[in-house]
This record gives sequence, structure tokens and C-alpha cells, in this order.
Amino acid sequence: MRQSLLNRQQIVFLVLLAVAILGALGSYRLLRGEYLVYARAQRLFTSGDFPAAITAYKQALEQGLELPAAGLRLADSYMGLRDFQAALPYLEKYHRQKPRDVNAAARLAALYSQLGRREQALAVANQLLPADENDPAVLLPVADLYKQLKEYGNARALYGRVLAREQENRKALLGLAESNAGTGQHEKAAELYRRVLAADPGDRSTRIRLARVLTWADDKEAAIAEYRKALEEEP
Repeated sequence: MRQSLLNRQQIVFLVLLAVAILGALGSYRLLRGEYLVYARAQRLFTSGDFPAAITAYKQALEQGLELPAAGLRLADSYMGLRDFQAALPYLEKYHRQKPRDVNAAARLAALYSQLGRREQALAVANQLLPADENDPAVLLPVADLYKQLKEYGNARALYGRVLAREQENRKALLGLAESNAGTGQHEKAAELYRRVLAADPGDRSTRIRLARVLTWADDKEAAIAEYRKALEEEP
């Protein structure tokens, strides 16, 4: 009985010792120079001082920091300065390190598109989603990307998957409306804009979009009526 008690005490002691060692290693890591520089870079990024953040992130990486998130934040800092070409290699590297990060991949594809590299943008977009993905937070950025690339069929399919789960999702309704308008399906687009306005009648920008597609659908009287309502709603 006494021997059993001693064994249990030894096990508890060894577990506590292991936890203490791991905690000490974690604390040591956070006190290393590159992590301190990274923490400063994060504060600079949050405050909107992108030039200083870029310098600090680069310094942390040069000192041996091995956090993929640092490269992503460096890309974000360049994008905050609208230096998209400088952001690209860091976003590409992060995508190689974290290919399952759908939001970052969608941003990479959007950046390719913005830089006129449509084929690369489409290649990234086509790799983003498993067939059974139904999370609106994951689907919407990819749907928006397809819409931006004027791949309206793919965009409509993904917006439809969102709406199958959340029937009145505003972003999906607007995205689907714009995709329909982009392919000349003006009546369907108008119907979707009206659904958005039913939930928020004071949404002036959506009312103007509705008036525009009604004009394209050659329903000029309805279009004029919507433009008038939009003017009445102008602050």
C-alpha cells in the first residue's frame, strides 16, 4: 500500500516537472529577440503604422522568426500601403505554408486578379473548396472572387449554397443578384434586390442597383420610381 502511494507521488511529481519545463520553454521562446520584435510589429500594424510595421516584421524574420502569420501580416502591411506587387511574394509564401487557409488563398487569388494575372487567380480559386464545404464564412469569399473574375456560373453556384443554409444572407443575395445582372438575367437580379430591400427599405445603394437593372430590363417606369425613392432616402 505504501509502495503504491509512493509510486503515485512519483508520477505526480514527474508530470508537474514536465509541465514546468514546457512552461519555461514557452516563456523562453516568447522572450527571444525575434518574438519581442514580432510583438512590436503587431502593435505597429494594429495602430496603422504600416511602414514601421514592415520594418519590424522583416527584422523579426531576419532574426529567425518561423511564424507563417508574420509573413501574412507583412503582406497585409504592404497592402495597407497599396503596394500590391511587394505584398505578393509574402502572400504566395504563406499560401504554400498554409494551403488550407481559404480566406488567405482567396486574397491571393484576388491579388493576382488585381495585378492582371487572371489565369493564376483562377487556378487558385479552383483549388479552394472541397465539394462538401457549406460554411457560409468559407463560401462567400470564394464566391466573391469568382464574381470578380466574371466566372458567374461558379459564383452563382456558391451563393446558392450559402442561401440554401441562410435564406436571407444579405451578402449572398447581393452577390447572386450582381452575378445574374452580369449575365443579363435582369429580372432575377431585380427580384433578389427586392428581397434585400424588404429586409432594409432604407438601403439606398441597393435601391440604386435595383433601378439600374430595371433600366437594363427596359422597365423604365419602375426604374424611375426606384431612383425617386433613392433620392428621397438621400441623407
